Parts: sequence; structure tokens; C-alpha cells
Amino acid sequence: MHRFDGDTDEEAKLWHSYMRIARDHIVESGAIPTTEIRPVIDDDSNVWSETAREAIQTILFSSFILEARLKRVLTEMGRPPRKFDGLNNILSNFWPALSQVKRINADGFCSPPAEWAQVEGKLNELRRLRNLMAHGNLAGVLLHLRSESAHVLARDLYNGVMSAIVLVNLGTGYETRSPEEAWKGFAPLLMRSGDAAA
Repeated sequence: MHRFDGDTDEEAKLWHSYMRIARDHIVESGAIPTTEIRPVIDDDSNVWSETAREAIQTILFSSFILEARLKRVLTEMGRPPRKFDGLNNILSNFWPALSQVKRINADGFCSPPAEWAQVEGKLNELRRLRNLMAHGNLAGVLLHLRSESAHVLARDLYNGVMSAIVLVNLGTGYETRSPEEAWKGFAPLLMRSGDAAA
């Protein structure tokens, strides 16, 4: 028998979760009446929990934040990415592209702060997971993401993106405050372990 919603029940739950996320936002916007007949995705046993669905959104939007910021920085620093470069190429080539560019504060060339090595692994994990989601690889997503722990990973990846923004600001000389003050200024943007995923 053919299954168009995934090879396994877990893949099907992920697939239906994607549909539920999209549908719920349309309903909440008022674009369609909420009185219409609800499909199978309204059965909570067929989708991930609300917290896990919010985590999926956090992961996707974190990848959008990262790509948009890195593209903008490269453009502002005179090294715009190629028109069709996506997160893969931009992240891989970000610091090499800036290595011969003077820092904004004219204090040497742009370079990643030492802490970049700590955050780079999270950024690469975000990139891999985003690509799996974007290309409909349900099995691959499930290898990296589980419903019961999705919010923890989403929080870590989001925090990785926020940390990367601080480090990019420091490494390009855009940030004029001391590193300690820069981190303090970004602290309210970080999600703590008690915060919701999205």
C-alpha cells in the first residue's frame, strides 16, 4: 500500500504537524472560517505537540534570521554574496570572504572571535536541519529532531544564532562596546531553559 505522508507513523506525524502549523496560522489570521470541517490533522494523536510544532517554527525562523543577517553583513562590508547563494554557501564562506576586509573601526581585518568555534557547530546543525525540512526529508528530520525534545534543540539553535550575531558584530568592528558590554546588551534576546521554544 502506498503512503504519501511518510514511510513510518512518526514521519506521518511530522508531515501532519507541518500541515497543522500552516493551517492553524491561516485560521488564526481569520482568512478562513473556523467553522469549516476540520481534517485529520486536528486529531492531536496525529501531530506533534503544540510545543514541538512551535519548536519547528523557531528552528526555521532562526535559519531565516541567520541567513538574512549574514547576507546583510557581507553586503554592507562590500562582499555581497552571489544572487542565488543560500545559507550553505554563505555560512561556509562568511569569514573567508571578510578576511581581507578592514574592520569598521579600522582596527585590522575582519576575523571571527575565538568563541566562533563554539557556536559554529550549532550553526551547522541548524543549517543541516533547515535543509532537511526545506527539502522534505522527513526521515532525515527525525534523525535530528524528536517531538519530545524539539523545544530544547530549538532553544539551543536559536541561542546559537543570537550568539553568532554578537560575534559577527565584534569580528567586523560593528560593535563598539567591549565584548562584555556587547554580550550583556544581547542577553535579553537569549532564551533561558525555562522559556518557551518560540
